[in-house]
Amino acid sequence: MNMEIIEYLNKIRRENGFLLINEVIELAKYNTVYDIFSILISKHVKVGRGNIIYPNVIIECNDENGIIIGDNNILFNGCSIKAKGGKIEIGNHNEIGENGTFVFSLENKVKIRNNCRLMNGAQILDGCIIGDGCQVLGNIKAVKCILKDGESYEWYNPNMRGGVLKGFGNAIELVVDKGEVIFGKGLFAKDMIEKQEKYHPNWKDKK
Repeated sequence: MNMEIIEYLNKIRRENGFLLINEVIELAKYNTVYDIFSILISKHVKVGRGNIIYPNVIIECNDENGIIIGDNNILFNGCSIKAKGGKIEIGNHNEIGENGTFVFSLENKVKIRNNCRLMNGAQILDGCIIGDGCQVLGNIKAVKCILKDGESYEWYNPNMRGGVLKGFGNAIELVVDKGEVIFGKGLFAKDMIEKQEKYHPNWKDKK
């Protein structure tokens, strides 16, 4: 690529607090970065090792320790992770994306622990704690929700998996325990909680 273009890209990144092209290349020594030119990562973001970062990913914060990302996560195409005043902590072995998944903290910390799956336009906003093995699947705006720890979505017994929100709509200040799910269609409420086995009726046959 023409050095003039590289210098221009670096100028824009430097002015807005993002890693320069050579710094993204350095990051790619310990992580898989499919397109160094299309991703934007703030200079304050702390990224571990073994992560897979697809094109068009934005990870943005405006202070030190604003965003901490662990190891062996997959950040799919188009996902956006932003801390504007709050903090975001992401553990290990998570799948974040696809289709515009958004993690955002304005004031309250957002925590995504380990072995989670956030897909299909999920919005994980202020105050959410997404425990081990939990899932948010669909165009769901989650605010101050707590999904309790469990096994990953690959675990044979759905009643031992982390809490799940799926469907679409707004989920606010809900607690979903291990083995539980709320399937929302515009509305998410406590009295809609079900056992995950309802959606996996043949799980015992797969032991």
